[in-house]
Formats: sequence, structure tokens, C-alpha cells
Amino acid sequence: MDEILRALGPGLREVSGASLSGEIPLSNALVNRLVAEALRRQPGSPVESAEVTVEARGALAVRVRLRTPGLVPPFTVLLWIERQPVPESPRLVLRWEPAGLGLLMKLAAPVLGWFKKERAGITIEGQYLFIDVADAIRRQGAGDLLEHLRSLRVDTREGRLVVAFEVRVS
Repeated sequence: MDEILRALGPGLREVSGASLSGEIPLSNALVNRLVAEALRRQPGSPVESAEVTVEARGALAVRVRLRTPGLVPPFTVLLWIERQPVPESPRLVLRWEPAGLGLLMKLAAPVLGWFKKERAGITIEGQYLFIDVADAIRRQGAGDLLEHLRSLRVDTREGRLVVAFEVRVS
């Protein structure tokens, strides 16, 4: 994608009428590398590591290890894709549920409190996690594409997070 953006330069209008659609399947390994990089860029995060396993039918399992391992052992959070981003509301909405935490959930509360403040376009409200997709695209240096993005869909297949998109330059 970087090569395409460099070739087009700052004026996407020079390719007016162009249309591009496709799917980008991201493996578990790539998703985990991206998560690890994002965690490194979050100073003060209570999360030491998070290992994502992408499952089928819009589901993900995230194994979380906190920086204070003595208080809360590693635990799993289950996520389900609830709502896709649309131009009017470019947020991917995931429903989350801790798996088997029970009473330990009270000890993990500071982690949730940390996420209740927006962090790199990610917020938690109740049982929902919101990812600002437009913010994520801007952070990758591709903000110019936003005005041309016609659709974006995030789904899962066993072991793959799949991003489908359509871009049209008018």
C-alpha cells in the first residue's frame, strides 16, 4: 500500500474514476505483531502482552497478561464483531466478555478504567469496545484515502482477520 500511495503522490485526483476493492487477510501472527507494536506505543498501559487468536464467524479470543502478574493471572477476553464501520460512524464495534474471570474481574477493573479513556482510537463503554477505524487509517499515514473509502468490512475466518474494502476516486 505504501508503494501505491508514493506512486500516486499527494494528488489522488489525478486518477479520478479509479476504483479498487479487495480483501486483506491478516494472519494470527501479523495481528499479534500489530498488537505488540501498539502496546509498546502506549506508555503506562497495564497490559504487558496480549495474544490474539482469530476464530471463525466474527470471533476473537485475546489472552491478556498484565504488568502486575501477582495480582491477576493471565486471562482470556472473548470478542465478537457487533457492528461494522460506515462513513457516518467509522467505528468498528466489538462486544467483549471476560472468560472465566469471576471474582478476579474486580482485580482487573483498573485495566478497564485505563481503557475507558480513549487510547489510540480505542475506547470501552460497558460490554463494548469501539475502534475508531478512521483514526487507525490516519495513524498509518493513509488519511488521504478516507475521503475515497466507500466501504470497509472486518470479518474473521479461522486464523485470519479479513479486511474487505472499496476505494473510489471521484
